[in-house]
Amino acid sequence: MSINSTQKLGVAKTQISDILTKKMSYLAARGHAMAENIGNVDTPGYSRKDLKPFQELLRKSSGKSELEISSKDFVNTHTEVNRETESMRLAEVESEFRFISSILNKYMKLVESVFGKVGGR
Repeated sequence: MSINSTQKLGVAKTQISDILTKKMSYLAARGHAMAENIGNVDTPGYSRKDLKPFQELLRKSSGKSELEISSKDFVNTHTEVNRETESMRLAEVESEFRFISSILNKYMKLVESVFGKVGGR
């Protein structure tokens, strides 16, 4: 594989796969928060926590290889946790994670079919 093809492959992977990978990191962190909410449903005084919107965290992580998520990015919604509602939200997050993972996998296969695998075939 030529250096030019390797460079193209790197650019193609960076532009889309980085965003998809960051979205998966976001969904994993959000799912963790929802699981914690469900685990505390019977804790007196506990209020639901959620993660700030993805777009906001993506802007904050602009130019960085990973999505930066800190404790400051989790917000207290000041609402009680409803087990059924939170379970549905968690199922939606898990479904979206699988969907994004599938897109990323297909995208990477497409990039490899166009440019070939790095290291040659």
